[in-house]
Amino acid sequence: MQTILPLEIVVIIEGYVLLLGGFLESLTHVDYKKEFGLVALINNGNASAIIGVGRYEYDLESERPELAVVVRDDWQGKGLGSILLLRVVNIGRENGFSRFGALIAPQNQVIMNIFKRLGYDYNIYRREQEAYFIEIQA
Repeated sequence: MQTILPLEIVVIIEGYVLLLGGFLESLTHVDYKKEFGLVALINNGNASAIIGVGRYEYDLESERPELAVVVRDDWQGKGLGSILLLRVVNIGRENGFSRFGALIAPQNQVIMNIFKRLGYDYNIYRREQEAYFIEIQA
């Protein structure tokens, strides 16, 4: 599998890939208060496979963390997304955050229902044809 990175952060010298500037630092010096992620794995014999990811990353412009949860298709509808969402939001709360931003596809009513079921208030502050920008009060 080949990883594609923006050219301004990559230099290739004699077959070695060198990461430039703050990108390397951001990979090696993680501020777990501002960036946090969880990965759900399932054992497949001798290997593991990722079946879900939940994470947030603080956005300076909006002054809140942006939240994202994704679950592999064959694991959707089994509660994994709710578990990842709850854990990531709770960790965010422990780190002092009470609101999160998220980008939601308008047809994704499942996540809107999960927010309601878990007791999170949210408001849609911008609607575009292919996305809702929401803020979640946690």
